[in-house]
Amino acid sequence: MRLNGKMYIASASSTVKIHDFPNNQLLHTHVPTNQFDHACRSLSWAKDGNWLAVVPYSGCTEIVSVRGQCKLLHTVNKICEPSCASFPNLSKKTIAVGSKIGQVLIYDIKAKSIKGRFPRAGSAITHVGFTAKDTHCYAGCEDGKVMLYNSVAKNLSGTWKVPKSSSLTALKAHVERQNFLIGGSNEGIVGVWDVNFNKTKFHIDAHYAPVSAVLFSPVNAVLIVSAGLDRTVQVFDIEARCKISTIPVDNNVLSLDFLENSLYIAMGCQNGKILIYDTRQLQAPVHTYEAHSSSIKHLTYQKSASSSTSSTFLCSADVAEENRSPSNSASNEEIEVKATTSDFLGLVDEQSLLQSEILDASKQTNAGVKSGGDSFLKALGWVESDTIESAKEESKCLEQVDGNKELQHEPRRSINNFTPKPSRLPPRISAISKQNLDVLPTSSTPNLLKVSTNDCHSQISPIINGNQNPTTGNLSAASVSEMIDSARQTMQAEMKNMFEEVERKMIYKLYNHTCSIRQLMFDFQLENLKQFIKVKENFDVVIEEINSKAMSDESNMMAEQIYNLTMRNKELERQLAAYQRE
Repeated sequence: MRLNGKMYIASASSTVKIHDFPNNQLLHTHVPTNQFDHACRSLSWAKDGNWLAVVPYSGCTEIVSVRGQCKLLHTVNKICEPSCASFPNLSKKTIAVGSKIGQVLIYDIKAKSIKGRFPRAGSAITHVGFTAKDTHCYAGCEDGKVMLYNSVAKNLSGTWKVPKSSSLTALKAHVERQNFLIGGSNEGIVGVWDVNFNKTKFHIDAHYAPVSAVLFSPVNAVLIVSAGLDRTVQVFDIEARCKISTIPVDNNVLSLDFLENSLYIAMGCQNGKILIYDTRQLQAPVHTYEAHSSSIKHLTYQKSASSSTSSTFLCSADVAEENRSPSNSASNEEIEVKATTSDFLGLVDEQSLLQSEILDASKQTNAGVKSGGDSFLKALGWVESDTIESAKEESKCLEQVDGNKELQHEPRRSINNFTPKPSRLPPRISAISKQNLDVLPTSSTPNLLKVSTNDCHSQISPIINGNQNPTTGNLSAASVSEMIDSARQTMQAEMKNMFEEVERKMIYKLYNHTCSIRQLMFDFQLENLKQFIKVKENFDVVIEEINSKAMSDESNMMAEQIYNLTMRNKELERQLAAYQRE
């Protein structure tokens, strides 16, 4: 994350340490209240980067502030035996906490109370987090299940397991695509799920040892990174279903995270070192430093929400400043912006593309200012060169024609009162008479083409009076009426197209909302069906127990009766034998 112009990397073993990158300077150290030699269970940044959620090996979840000085703000005492915790992506008011007894709870930090509960899992929660835009909360269980909860309805949306595995050692969600989850197992298998279609999108035998960390590439949704205890870090393409690259490491990597703009990837190792790799050159780390004396189980970096915005503002300000500069000082120079890009395996991040688009737009604006042209004229096909050529041709025609007094009295046309060539007019403009278009201003662009009513009156009046004015042209009332009808039809067609576009957008939004409601209803019905099946199974178990107990009681009664009859038979035999002896 970036605070006060610095990038912070938080890492956790038995203690939590925060380093400044790229200076590799230790800034803060937090020791949990109940300190043990074992590593912390979870580590999560808040949205603004000022708070950290730390789950120690034993004890309650702690909220730590790193703004200025590192200090303990709050201890979540109402949730016992926590195993993991995570802040949402869009808020810092609440926190999701998973427990060792299978509970996933939403805790309100300000109110200091439990705000929501999700359905209990069948085993301890080992991983918890939120999808992009916080629409769902995901949880990984000790028995290998991945559970996805709806953040609004608080119900279970679906469950998955890593293919060909019975365990779960790593779990992450994509930072941009809210339908992608990735997980790893003890069997060395990495799987990617598309939760919208409730299916496994990709799985591969990535490692020969348990998977320790998994990660999506922030700049490309089809690239994933996984680390294993076989001392390898692999990069895969989930669309091509193949391995892209192997990053060489000297020790087991237990945690991964991308740094700002995805230019660097940070790795926490088993020997307590932090390795920083440049994603453009993955052969060797560019930074290595001793962070802990034991294994780094968790490592996380989060860019603050204001950093990307500020960088965009700075880029826009630079372009604006360049546009305000005098044209003679940099008329033939191109604007150069050193954008921080990430060509991770040949890819460029979205922020760099945005800066490039802004740069291209600024170049086009400067080119338009230098040429003195109007963008609206160019859109209509009326460029300055065409207007000059048209005026020159008409001037030549006026000079060459002899004997025509009417043409001799007509003044030559300049560039300010030109008549465009018919071939240069777009189809929807050609229906309007060229002689009655207002002169388009060069300083601003009009929204609609308007017919000059003043010119129409000035041309009709000589006809009504019976006198022909050569300066106004030969325009009849029928031509004026036809011209007005054409303009009216053009405006009606434009309005019709505009309303059709609005109608299409409304239909699309309505369809989008309908699909969302349909998905929620489907989740609701699926949850009801699951609950019904669970209740029916419990009912069948109870009925079976009752029947077995009844059968057992009946068998006991029959055995007792048989025993009594046997004893009565023996008694009668003894009496009969005694009677015979007498």
